[in-house]
Amino acid sequence: MSTKYAILAQTTRLQYTPPTCELENQTTDKQNFTVAAGTLIKVAGEQQTSLAATQVYVYDTVLREPNTTRIYECAPESLLPVSDNLWPFIVSIPEPNRRLQLLKDTDRCNWLNHIMPGDVISVPGRSFDRDDIIRYDCIVCYIGPVPEIHPVGYFFGLELMDDITSPQAADVPFTKKYFECEDENALFITADRIIPTPPFQNEDSSPENGTEANEANGNEWSFTTFIFNTVESIRASLPI
Repeated sequence: MSTKYAILAQTTRLQYTPPTCELENQTTDKQNFTVAAGTLIKVAGEQQTSLAATQVYVYDTVLREPNTTRIYECAPESLLPVSDNLWPFIVSIPEPNRRLQLLKDTDRCNWLNHIMPGDVISVPGRSFDRDDIIRYDCIVCYIGPVPEIHPVGYFFGLELMDDITSPQAADVPFTKKYFECEDENALFITADRIIPTPPFQNEDSSPENGTEANEANGNEWSFTTFIFNTVESIRASLPI
């Protein structure tokens, strides 16, 4: 594996080989542990052959730091590699299923790699247990670590574009440490919670309206033709 970071692509059984000092009272030399999909992994060493297991460290679920005191063996096909550039955004996401969902969306991952301060993005309302019809359009003001939220990983610091109060207003008193913005207008969010802002669409130019407009024009033309033909028929029947 070319990268040193990964997450488990599926719930996986890892094998742990205890050090010799721990084997004295063990009946077997290897122990199996079932680890959930989306778990953070650091690759401890390269596999020797394409069929060999990969040695890995498993990240602590709370601290999100690798436990380097225990080395496990993992089947290579169970690992979903994470690039060095993307890793800080993945490790900041607290829930394994959310990490996995984001990493499987390659288009969004590529988009994340190109976001810069000053870009306009959106945050769906469901990120704050609100209706999906609510969307927070924001300007990216900061990208980087925010230890007040968690000691590892990168977050997006956002300024709301609309005149509404941030759902995080009471939770981000540190906003001005990272960018100039009032707390009630700021959001700090993980990478899986942001989406591209939908482009503005002129309703008159939408396919549906275009079709309806064409149909309306066609109907109007047909009615006009009908009236014209009727008048011509009446005129033709009149005596000269």
